[in-house]
Amino acid sequence: MKKVIRSVILIVVVFFGVISIKTTYDQHPIRFLDDWMGSIAFYFLIALGIIAFLIEQHYYFTSKKLKEFGVTAVAAFFCILISLPLIRREVTDNATLLFEVSGHSNTIRRFEFKNNERFRLIEGQGMSSVLYYGTFSKKGDTIKILESNYDNTTKLPGSGIIRHDTMFWNN
Repeated sequence: MKKVIRSVILIVVVFFGVISIKTTYDQHPIRFLDDWMGSIAFYFLIALGIIAFLIEQHYYFTSKKLKEFGVTAVAAFFCILISLPLIRREVTDNATLLFEVSGHSNTIRRFEFKNNERFRLIEGQGMSSVLYYGTFSKKGDTIKILESNYDNTTKLPGSGIIRHDTMFWNN
């Protein structure tokens, strides 16, 4: 019975872990429902990890072997793996806004350049908006886009020059 319970919990932990990793690390943009579904899977993963820990703690006290915490270790590994990009996005979203550029083209709505040399690109409006993240460097009045997960048909400009309150993009 012990092996059956642990096997079922392990299968469910791996299932929710894979769903969470797919929505977290997917190179496609972050949409509202993707984020929501990934969050639910992540919360289930945390809850299952706690349940597995409580069950395996009982098994550990009877056998005194660390291998009894195997399912808990798998759940903790998934939680750490998923938390890293979530923390990175949260740091970018909550960083101080240096400046904002709106209306580059018909598809790109708004660039938000942050003080930690990361930017957030918002495409679309409201609940259907798509978020992209990337890094940039700023030297004087020149901005250079270094890296981004933007993979739309329209290419991002490579660099731009800031003049007063206007951004001039160099394609």
